[in-house]
Formats: sequence, C-alpha cells, structure tokens
Amino acid sequence: SRLMGGPTYSVTLHAFDIFRETVNRELLRRIITHSSFCATVSQFNARYLRDEIGADAEKVRVLYNGIPLGRFPFCEGPREPGTILSVGRLIEKKGFIHLIRACGALVAQGRSIECEIVGEGPQKDELKAEIKRLGLKDTVRLVGAWPQERVALALARSSLFALPCVEAKDGNMDALPTVLLEAMAAGCPCVSTRLSGIPEIILDRRTGLLVPPEDHSALADAMAEVLDRAELRDRFARTGRARVEEVFDVRQNVGVLSNWLADASERSQKEHSSDAVPSQATSINMQRATSGEVIA
Repeated sequence: SRLMGGPTYSVTLHAFDIFRETVNRELLRRIITHSSFCATVSQFNARYLRDEIGADAEKVRVLYNGIPLGRFPFCEGPREPGTILSVGRLIEKKGFIHLIRACGALVAQGRSIECEIVGEGPQKDELKAEIKRLGLKDTVRLVGAWPQERVALALARSSLFALPCVEAKDGNMDALPTVLLEAMAAGCPCVSTRLSGIPEIILDRRTGLLVPPEDHSALADAMAEVLDRAELRDRFARTGRARVEEVFDVRQNVGVLSNWLADASERSQKEHSSDAVPSQATSINMQRATSGEVIA
C-alpha cells in the first residue's frame, strides 16, 4: 500500500519479531525501510536491527515498555524472610530450570528458603521433574497462573524476585521483561541475567544484581547476597522504584509515542498534499501535451 502511494505506517517490534531463527530478515528490513518509523523496546533491540538485520538507522527508535505505576504500589513494609518469587510462562527462555538448580544450591548450603514460580507453559513437566530430581518439592512450587492482583500481593511480601532469562535454542529471548518492571515498582529486590535489554532495566549493583545467563551457581550466590543483606534489599527497593518511575512510566511513554504518530501523520499529509498539487511548469506542460503540441 505504501509503495503504491497509500497511507504511511509505523511498526513496533518485540523480541519475538526479531530474534527467532525463522524471522525473514529481508522482509523485516523492507518493512522498516518503508515505514514512517520503527519502534522497539530496548537499545539492545535497536542495535541488533541496525547491525544484524541491516535496518535503516534513521527509522529505528527506542521506546521502552511502560507500566501503570498505580497497580504496583511501592511496599516498604516487612517481607517474609527467605521468600523468592518468579513469574512468567514456563518456557525455555525464562530460565526457570536454572532458578530451580540455584535453589537446590542454596538448600545444600543449609538455607531455609521458599520459591514460588507463577505461570503455565509447555516446560511444566520438565520443571516438575527437575524439582523432584533435586528433592525440592517442599522448597520450590509451581503454583500455576495467577491474576495480576495476586501477583502484586506476592511482590509486596516476597524478599526477592528472580528471573534468570536465557537465549532459547531457536534464538528467542526476552527483550525487556515487563515483570521485572513490576517487581521493581513494588520495591521487590531483583536478580536477573546480563541478556538483551535487561541491563537497561537493572543497573547492576545499583538497582539490582545481574549474573551470566545459564549460570545457576552465580545465580545462587547473587540470591544469597540479597537474602543475607537487609541494607542491600532496602537500597535496591528504593533505587529500583526510582528507576521505573524515571524511565518506565507508561503515561510518559505513551505520550512519546503519541507525539511520534502525530509527527508522522503531519509529514504524510504534507507529502500527499505536495504530490496532489502539480507545479506551475508541470501544469503548463500538461496543458501543452493535451493540446497536441510536441514537447521537446
């Protein structure tokens, strides 16, 4: 439609649209080239689109996901000791298998912990088998899917939120996990991995802790540090909330997108207007041509 003079368009790209092995890179590059602009949710995504896909750098813009802060009020009250929470679909890229193994390492150290993993998905049987293999049925629980309100309550009472994301075998990975924003907004200290756009959410040792992907030993060490140090939990709670308020407030980010769309619409209208009004020279030549005069 755009190539035939039709209306312009914008496109928003998330991890699923970018990183899978089955992505048609040529088609994706063309879609971006002919768009008014392409929005994506992290600097990591933007670099990948430019460097790996070959997208027009002038078309690619970063617009972070935002969350409604009012749904996740900051909780300063006491939290249940030794409680670890994680939330997401039970799929490979969430890294839950490594969280289970990290919990096993903490139990082996003689620690008393309780981990709840909220969500459903195709990896459920594999995760249940790993919990059984490690003898963690009283420590790690797969509790199924919860409504957002119940997740918010769990974030308010848990000592730690862990999301050890990895790159899946098909190349898919989380770009900017929204659940990390929700946990930080609620003041729940976070541990995650140095992958994709996650370091743009969690500033390591400033608003949370980051470890290498697929390293359950490093994950266990990071979780132990947070669980052991009350002053660290308090600091991450405050700095994490401030980070989300500053960068990931949905009200601000929607306003940015609204301005981009308005500018794109205005440019498109001007382009179509200029195309619709022929210049004086063009008008004269058209009149001469229709009168049968040969134009040199």
